[in-house]
Amino acid sequence: MKMRSSLNRQCLIVLSMGFGLFCFIPATLAQDTDAHADHTQHVIAEPVADEISAADEDAESPQVMDHENMDHENMNMNMNMEMEQATAATASRSPHQYSNGYERERGPYALPVSEQVSLADEQSFSRLLFNRFERLENQSHVASRFDVQVWYGETFDHFVLKTEGELHGSSLEESKSELLWSYAATRFWDAQFGVRIDNGNGPSRSWLAAGVQGLAPYWFDVHATAFVGEKGRTAFSFEAEYEARLSQKLTLKPRIDFNIYGKADREKSIGSGLSNSVLGLRLQYQINRQFAPYLGVEQEAKFGETADFARIGFGLNARETRWVAGFRFWR
Repeated sequence: MKMRSSLNRQCLIVLSMGFGLFCFIPATLAQDTDAHADHTQHVIAEPVADEISAADEDAESPQVMDHENMDHENMNMNMNMEMEQATAATASRSPHQYSNGYERERGPYALPVSEQVSLADEQSFSRLLFNRFERLENQSHVASRFDVQVWYGETFDHFVLKTEGELHGSSLEESKSELLWSYAATRFWDAQFGVRIDNGNGPSRSWLAAGVQGLAPYWFDVHATAFVGEKGRTAFSFEAEYEARLSQKLTLKPRIDFNIYGKADREKSIGSGLSNSVLGLRLQYQINRQFAPYLGVEQEAKFGETADFARIGFGLNARETRWVAGFRFWR
C-alpha cells in the first residue's frame, strides 16, 4: 500500500510538471514573436521617416534655393556670352577687323604705291591667242582662216575680244567679232556678255551676246553663246575641242562647231534652223609651249536653206572636205 501511494504521488508530480511546461512554452513563443515583429517595424520605419524629414529640410533650406538660383543665373550669363561672341564673329568678317585701323595704302606703315605688293587676283593680265591660223584647200576652194582671242583684265573679271573668219584671196568672205565682258562664275566656267558684229558678204549684222566658256567634264574646251539681233533675229553657236595627248609634244585634236539661226537672212545667204556644221581633226606638234604647227582635215556641211543658197548663189557643194595646215600661237 505504501509503495502504491508513493507511485501515485510521483505520477501526480510528473503530470503537474508537464502541464506547467505546456503552458509556459506557448507564452514564451508568443512573446518572442511579438518582440521580433516590433523590432522589424522599428527598423523599416526609421529610414522612411529620416528620408521624409531630410527632404522637408532640403525643401525648406534657403541655402539649397540660393544654389539653384545661382546655377540658373550662370546658365543665362553663358548663353548671353555665346550670343555676343557669335554676333562679334559675324561682324568681324571684314579683312581689316584686326588691323587696328591700319590699311595697305595709308597709315604710318604704308609703303609707296610702287613698292606695294599685290596678290595675283588684284593684278591685270593680258593674253593673245591665235587658236587657229591656217590655210584650207580642196579641188574647188582655197581659203585662209583665222581664229584669234585677246583678253585683258584681272583673274575673275576681264574683257575678251574674239574674232574669226575666212579670206578668199584678198577679200573677206565672212567674219564674226565679239567684244565680251567675262566673269569667272565657277571654278571651270566663265560667264560672258557683250556684242557681236558680222561682216563679209552682204550687209553687217549686230547682236547682243550671252554665253559661257570653259572646261566641260572630261576636259572638253567649250564655247556656247546665244545671240539676239535686229528685227527679232536670234542665233546660237557652239564650239567644242578636245586635246588627246599622244606624247609630250604630239596632240590629236578633234573639233566640232555648228550654228543655228531663228530666222532666215537671205541677204547673208543664211537659212533658218541648223545652218552649218564643221567637223575637224588636227594633228599638232608642240615645238615649245607657245608655238605648235599642225596638219588636219575637216568637213563642212550646210543644211536647209543655207545649202540652197550656197549651191544657187555661189556654186558650192552642200558638203565639202578640205585639208588644213596652220599653227597655234600664244603670248
